[in-house]
Formats: sequence, structure tokens, C-alpha cells
Amino acid sequence: MYITQGLKRAVQVNRDSIATIDGEHQQTWKTFAERVTQLAGALQDLGLQTETRVAILSQNNDRYLETFYAIAWAGGIIVPLNFRLAPPELVYMLNDADVQILFVDDTFKHTLPELLPHVEDLQHVIVMDGDLPPNTLGYEDILSKAAPIADVGRGGDDVVAIFYTGGTTGISKGVMLSHTNLVSNAMTAL
Repeated sequence: MYITQGLKRAVQVNRDSIATIDGEHQQTWKTFAERVTQLAGALQDLGLQTETRVAILSQNNDRYLETFYAIAWAGGIIVPLNFRLAPPELVYMLNDADVQILFVDDTFKHTLPELLPHVEDLQHVIVMDGDLPPNTLGYEDILSKAAPIADVGRGGDDVVAIFYTGGTTGISKGVMLSHTNLVSNAMTAL
């Protein structure tokens, strides 16, 4: 089992059906998959290698979903961040997970000055929408310059994501989940 399997199947059977609706913006599975493979190429162009940790600090939107799949497609490890946390908690998670690439949406880019000086190994910050703060990259800019890549084929027991616990009994802990873990959880939720 692997996360990207569901995307491949959706393109195979529902290519021209609507994949995402985000406000007035809609896209088909074909377009969604094209953007995912291209964003995966952009991530590799930025230096993503197998198991590079990539965090997402964003509200729910179509670019979040594209980013989620692109990280897995390129062989990275997804680190979704809870946007309700305070900057010191986010800094802890970014450092603990050894995040090298951070995606942030317009809603949370104002927190970058509180985060960036304290994050040790961060190499790239990609702003998903809106104006670009200094030393950041634009989502559509990197996407437009990249070539699509083939799925690197990680799956099974390979780690695909690190989710942080709520930290109610102490410091949050990163829980490593494999492709099989996430696919199995998704299948039981149906």
C-alpha cells in the first residue's frame, strides 16, 4: 500500500471528474495529478531527497492537498503542523522533525518572523498564496519552473508522515506513520 495509489486510481477512473473545490476554484483529477507531479519535481529541484522532512502550516485548501501528495510522490516525509499552536511549539516541532522545507499559506505567513530565527535546518520556505515575504519562494513560481516526475514508489512500511501529539501530558511527540498506516486508517474511515 502507498498513499499515491489512491491518486493514480482516481485519475484512471475519474480523470475528468472534479477532484477539488476551493471557493470558486475547481480542478479535475487530471489537473490535480499534473500539479502534484510537477510540485514533486519542484521539491526535488529544491533538494528534496528520500525522507526529507517537509512541513505544512496551512488551513485546509486545494494547495494543501496538492502539497501533501507531492511530498509523498517525491519521496519526502510530510509533517503537518497544527496552526492553532503557539510559535514556540511550532519551532519545537520544526526542529524536532528536522524539517528542511516549510510550506505556509497567507493566513500564517505573519508567524514566519517568530519561527525562522529559531529553526535550525530549514532551507526553503514556500508561500502558498499572497505576497512573498523576504527570502521565501512562491508556490506557483516553483511549480511553473518544474518538470513533472514519476512517483518514486515509496510505500508499505516506509515512513510517509510525522504527526505530533497534543502534548497534554508533556512535550508533543512526533508519531511516525507509514504508508500502510495512513492508507489503512483512510480505508476504515469509509
